[in-house]
Amino acid sequence: GEWVDKPFLLLPWQWKEVILPLFGTLRPDGRRRYRFAYVEIPKKNGKTPLSAAVGLYMLCADREASPEVYLAASDREQAGYIYRYAAHMAQGNATLSKTLKVVDSRKRIINHRNNGFMQVLSSESYTKHGLNPSCIIFDELHAQPNDDLWNTLTSGTDTARQQQVVFVMSTAGIFNKESIWWRTREKARQIRDGIIRQDNFLPVL
Repeated sequence: GEWVDKPFLLLPWQWKEVILPLFGTLRPDGRRRYRFAYVEIPKKNGKTPLSAAVGLYMLCADREASPEVYLAASDREQAGYIYRYAAHMAQGNATLSKTLKVVDSRKRIINHRNNGFMQVLSSESYTKHGLNPSCIIFDELHAQPNDDLWNTLTSGTDTARQQQVVFVMSTAGIFNKESIWWRTREKARQIRDGIIRQDNFLPVL
């Protein structure tokens, strides 16, 4: 729209509620405190470009060896929305365009300087075992038909990554208490309200 090719500036809530605590809250050993971030916002509040910016940061500036950033959603087309924003940001920035190679045919962005990449995933969970993600960006968790993809990407995938981030951006969905979205949302709400405690989980609702 009217903001195409303009500098990407964070809105105050994006900075204060999401980016500052997620990347600025550290443990005594200097590593990030938060591994999970659940961010639920209404539509048309910049969810997709913010996710793309986080993905590019994790690909380029996280100082992680061979970063692997995966974009996941209920289907490959939905996950591709974030990729398109990230690709446009990469190609439109003088520094990033020299560092990153955008491969549209594979929906993949490659960082040759640190041997890393950002990749769109399909929804079939059985093909995702063995990945070594440094960052997983889940778009519209409420649209997941079951737990399979979530479990495959988040269960035990941080064993080789000391600062893996699972970044969930979602609008509200149908309040099905059996869905992975509802259970993740309720966990986030209870952490936010002090009902339960999980120090590595950032809830933003």
